[in-house]
Amino acid sequence: MNNSASSVSPWHNYLCLLLCLCYTTAHAQWKAISYTSGFTTKWDLTTTTGAYVQSPVCFPDHKDCQGIIVNEKGTKTSATTAILAAADWQTDTFFLRQLLPSNKPTLNYDKAKANISCYTRNVKKLLLVLMGNDSTWHFKDITIDQDGFQLPLSSFISTWDHSTGHEFSDDNITFNSLTILYQPAHPTERSDLIISDLTIGEINNTPTRNVFAWIDSLTGHPQETYTRMFDDYSRFVYAQPETSEKENTKPLTFEDFGRENGYLSGYVTFIPADTKAEERKLLAALMKKFAELYPFYQQRGINKKEAIATFNKIFSNTNRPYASLLADLQANFKRLYPDPHLGIILPSTPAADAPVARPKNGPLRLKTIGEEVVVAAILNDRYRDSIPLGAKVIAIDDKPVSTSGDPNQLLFRKETEILNISILADSNRSLRTFHIPYTTPVRMTKNFLPAPEIRLLPDNTLVFRIASWKGETYYKLLNIFFAQQDIKGMIIDLRGNGGGYSADVLKTLSLFTNQEYSLGRRHYPWFEESILISPARKEFRCRAAKVIILTDKNTACASEIFILGMKKRPGTFVLGDTPTMGAVASATIFRLPSGLTLQLHTNFRQFIFDPAIYTEGKGIEPDIWVAKTHARDLAPYEDKLLKHALQLIRL
Repeated sequence: MNNSASSVSPWHNYLCLLLCLCYTTAHAQWKAISYTSGFTTKWDLTTTTGAYVQSPVCFPDHKDCQGIIVNEKGTKTSATTAILAAADWQTDTFFLRQLLPSNKPTLNYDKAKANISCYTRNVKKLLLVLMGNDSTWHFKDITIDQDGFQLPLSSFISTWDHSTGHEFSDDNITFNSLTILYQPAHPTERSDLIISDLTIGEINNTPTRNVFAWIDSLTGHPQETYTRMFDDYSRFVYAQPETSEKENTKPLTFEDFGRENGYLSGYVTFIPADTKAEERKLLAALMKKFAELYPFYQQRGINKKEAIATFNKIFSNTNRPYASLLADLQANFKRLYPDPHLGIILPSTPAADAPVARPKNGPLRLKTIGEEVVVAAILNDRYRDSIPLGAKVIAIDDKPVSTSGDPNQLLFRKETEILNISILADSNRSLRTFHIPYTTPVRMTKNFLPAPEIRLLPDNTLVFRIASWKGETYYKLLNIFFAQQDIKGMIIDLRGNGGGYSADVLKTLSLFTNQEYSLGRRHYPWFEESILISPARKEFRCRAAKVIILTDKNTACASEIFILGMKKRPGTFVLGDTPTMGAVASATIFRLPSGLTLQLHTNFRQFIFDPAIYTEGKGIEPDIWVAKTHARDLAPYEDKLLKHALQLIRL
C-alpha cells in the first residue's frame, strides 16, 4: 500500500515552495545593503601614442621599466603664465608634458576621478591641469614631501580648483588635454618626474544585496546560498587572460574579488522595506544570530549561555524605551565580549542647551609592570618631586586597583573633579594619598614626544617605528630599501600598533622575502584559500641580515599578521615582555536607520594560522623575553627593550 505522502504530486510541492518564496519576499521588511565601488576608465594616459617609453627606474608593480617621462623645460607663455598664477607658483623654473587623448573624453562631473602613480627626484610640487572644451581648466596642486616612489593619489575632479574661480555648474565635463607640470626643489640640480600609471574615469558606488544567508533570515528575504557568489568568482577567474604584459600581478584571490564586488564588504546597512519594519525587532534578531555565530567563545573564555540569556532579558520588555534598551545593551555587550574588535556605538542625540563637560586625563599616567600598577609619568612640576616615578598604586578613590585592563581608564575625570590616589611613595613603602584637582595643568616633557619614525644609525642600523598601518608603510620602506643598499640590521617598533590596513601589511611583507610562501589560510564556507606572499622586485627588498621586531600587549590585528609573516624570514626575532593582543579577526560593521552602529564578528570568514604560533585571544609570544621591572624601563625613559634590540643587532 502506498504511503499517503507519495500521492502528493511533485508539482504540488514545487508550487507550494514557490508560493512560500513569493509570500516571504512580498513581506520582507528590511533590505541588507552593501556597496561596491567600481572605476570605469575613460582615458588611460599610458596608452597615449608615444607617451609610455623606457624609464631609468622600474616600478614595483610592473614587469617592465617604462613610464611617462616629464622632462620638457617650461617657458613662460600666456597659457603657462595663467596656469602658474592660478596655482600661485612663484617660479621661473618648471618642467612640463602635455598629453592629448585620441578621443575627447566626456565624464559625469561628480563621478570624474583621476588616479596617478609616479616616481620623483628633486621635485617640490606637482601640478595636473585638465583643459576643458570651453577653454577653462581644472587644476590640482600636489606638494611632494619626499622623493621616491609616491603613494598613489586618487582625486575627484570636482575637488580641483577651477580657472574661473567659480564653481563648475555643468553636469558633464569634456577634456581636450592634460598638462603635467612640476617644480624642482633645487633648480640647479637634476630632477625627475616619471609616471607609471595615470587614468581618468568615473567612480560608481552601487548598492548590492548582501548574500549572507544568515542575514536573509533577519530581513525576511528567501535565504540564498553562497552558490551565486562562488559561481561568479569561478566565471571571473576563467575569463582572465593567462598573462599580463604590463603589470606584475598575482591571480585575484576570492578575498579580493569578494571585496571588489561587494560580497565581502565590511559594511552592511539595513534599510526599511516597508512601514511595518521595526528596528527593535531587527536588532533583537541580529544580536541573537551574532550570539549563535560568534566564533571565539572558547579562545576568549566567553560564556555563550550567559550572553544569550542576557540578550533575551534585555529584549524581553517590549514596552521599554528604546534609548534605555540600547544603553543597557551597550554596557552588557562590553562586559560579556572582551574582544577589542567588537563594539556598539549608540545613535547621536541632539546637543543639550548647556555644553557637557567631557572627562579628561590628568597629570598622571599609570602602567602595569609585573603584578603591580605603578606611576609611569608625572606631567606636572608640582607633583613631580612628591610622587616618585615607579611608585606602586594601591587605591583610587579608596578602591583597590586591579592589574587587569588599562589602569589609565580609572584616571578620567571632569575638570571640576578631584583624583584621590593612594601610593607607596618612598623607600620605606609608606602609604600616602594625594588629592589632585583636574584644573592642574598637564605639561608633556620632551621624552614624551613621539619618537622619530625613521632613524638610520651610524652603523647602518635602521630603526623604523610603525604607529599604525595606514597604507603608507609599504612605500616608505620600499623607498628606504631602494635608496639604502647597505642596511646591516633593522629594528621595527610595533609597540602600541593596534593594526590598520591588512593590504599594507601584505605588500610590506613582499619586501622581506626572496621566495613565495603561504602566510596562512582564509576559511570560507565550502573551501579555503592560501594567503600568498610573493617577493617584490629584487632592488626593493630588505638586505638586512637581522631584523628585530619590538612588541607589547597592545600590538594587534594587522601588526600580528605582519609578525606571523616575518617569523618565516630567517634572522628575524620578536622582542617583548608580554604576548601580543591576539586580535587578528576583523569585524563587520552593521548600520541601522536610527544611527546605531554595531561591530560584530560572524563565522563566514576566519583566518587560520599556525596554532603553535598564534591563537585568537592569546597572541604571539616573544622569541626573546625582556622583562620590565621598573617604570624607568619604559620607552619615554631608558627604553630597555630598544637597548636590548640594539645589542642583539650588533652581536
